[in-house]
Amino acid sequence: PMGAPMGAPMGAPMGAPMGAAKMGGMPGMGQLLGMAMGAPAARAMGAPMGGPMAPAMGAPAGMAMGVPMGGPMAPAMGAPMVAPRQMAMIQAADAYNMLALMPAVKIEEKMNVLETAMGVLGDLVGQDMDFNMANKYVINTPEGHPFLFAVEQSDCLNRNCCPDCRAIDIDVVVLGQDQRLYNQATGAVDWSFNPLGNGIDLSYSQKFMSMHKEFQVTCCCFNRPIINVTDPSGQLIGRIRDPWACCDMNFTIEDPHGEEILKARGGCCQPGLICPCPFGPCREVHFDVDDAKSGTKVGKLKKIVPDCLKFIIADNVDNYEVEFGHVQNPHWKALLIALGLFIDFRYFNERSDKNRDDDDVVFDE
Repeated sequence: PMGAPMGAPMGAPMGAPMGAAKMGGMPGMGQLLGMAMGAPAARAMGAPMGGPMAPAMGAPAGMAMGVPMGGPMAPAMGAPMVAPRQMAMIQAADAYNMLALMPAVKIEEKMNVLETAMGVLGDLVGQDMDFNMANKYVINTPEGHPFLFAVEQSDCLNRNCCPDCRAIDIDVVVLGQDQRLYNQATGAVDWSFNPLGNGIDLSYSQKFMSMHKEFQVTCCCFNRPIINVTDPSGQLIGRIRDPWACCDMNFTIEDPHGEEILKARGGCCQPGLICPCPFGPCREVHFDVDDAKSGTKVGKLKKIVPDCLKFIIADNVDNYEVEFGHVQNPHWKALLIALGLFIDFRYFNERSDKNRDDDDVVFDE
């Protein structure tokens, strides 16, 4: 209300439409944004209710109040929030606070036109003509709103000459600051034709996290892959390890101190591994996420074949669903998103060789 003392809470989260405080069910993008900027964000970060809001991680100090520097003010209370305006305001909110309010995310890998065309041409002429372009992924909210954009920064030599031992560098940014990047992220396919780079300029976007894996010669139980996940300031959020297993696909997630916090396991006898196709149970591969100490299931991750067309012409392009379940810590949720990306690089990044009769089984890597 007008004239209320500074710090007094409003009846509904700032930026949310009238009546949003009474609405049930999963909040939409506008509600998530308002909640992340208001009192629930303070609770998520351990700050007192009604206290000052911390600036977004990696955002300029002038953006801390929810309005881009030099940009328009937020719409009046009760005015409908449209998707472009919601996306433009994400830069002012702490993306980790928004993630804390989400029960799940959907990861959509983008299909690169040049990589797909070369692979299809190789299938037609009976030759291996695979050429790996930089992978790109859109991370959506449960309602399908684009939230984050993950872009591979690894060089061309790494991508094409060292498939299993390769170094991996991925930057994940918040969508909303750069309209051109938003259009590239939400387009139907990836039109980048530069084999030496990723064709994406991230300099105008707020970084969410980065992933880095060193070049490692891996053989069975020797020198297993480890990928580090850092926040925008370069501080370590945690590590993901791919320990050796006879058949299953196992992963352990560690905190910055090296203590195991979560474990993920994908069994080797799933239909989606034995006979992958875009229908029924053969469309999915499931990974259970367990608490490392108690062993209880706290979440799950699912790899999904997108559709028939992509399966035929680009069967290395997959989607993922990450259900956080009982995981509430936003940094642990970020690590589960990183796990989904790492799983794709480790086991589902290679195009199947249709010119060979004895295809390798995916979990023998």
